[in-house]
Amino acid sequence: MSRYKNSPNSFGIPSHEWDRMTSREKARLREQRYRDKLRQDPEAYTERRRREYTRQAEYRAENRDIRNAKHADYKKRNAARLGEYNKLYRRKLTSEDRIRVNPDRVYQQIVALLPRGLPPHIRDDVAGTVCLQVLERQVPHDKMADAVRNALRAHNRMFDHFKTVSLDAPVPGTDGMTMRDRIVAPSTYSETCDVD
Repeated sequence: MSRYKNSPNSFGIPSHEWDRMTSREKARLREQRYRDKLRQDPEAYTERRRREYTRQAEYRAENRDIRNAKHADYKKRNAARLGEYNKLYRRKLTSEDRIRVNPDRVYQQIVALLPRGLPPHIRDDVAGTVCLQVLERQVPHDKMADAVRNALRAHNRMFDHFKTVSLDAPVPGTDGMTMRDRIVAPSTYSETCDVD
């Protein structure tokens, strides 16, 4: 510890802060300084990296039997779970391969799962969302109907057409016209129509 309480050490950190740091934080600072020093000399830096890789390769070679035994034991204990995971992974890969080989066919299958009463722009939105999920390996081909149902539900949540509309809200597709502008006064209506 230095004589002065707040005097910085060689890392530029005041001594009272250095005393509160954990040993891991101090080791990280020392390692960072060492790497910065090595980076200034590229040959020393590449030599250190080569030594680290060699040491890791030697460790793997020396402990290959132990690592293989641990891996085999893990596979034995978790065989059912790993089997289910592998089946799901293969199904997701299969659906991704299908959409890569023939995207139009998969798109038509998805559109066929959608209700026919939906407007075309909603059908395209939902089908595009499910296609993207298939490409990202989130949906296996046998769970496509569930994915379509969830995507349609999410679309309806985002673009709710069944909510109360404000009279001051602008009407889509018009230049600032509101719902209030569309309401006809009863007196005007009776004057324009021949009511007996």
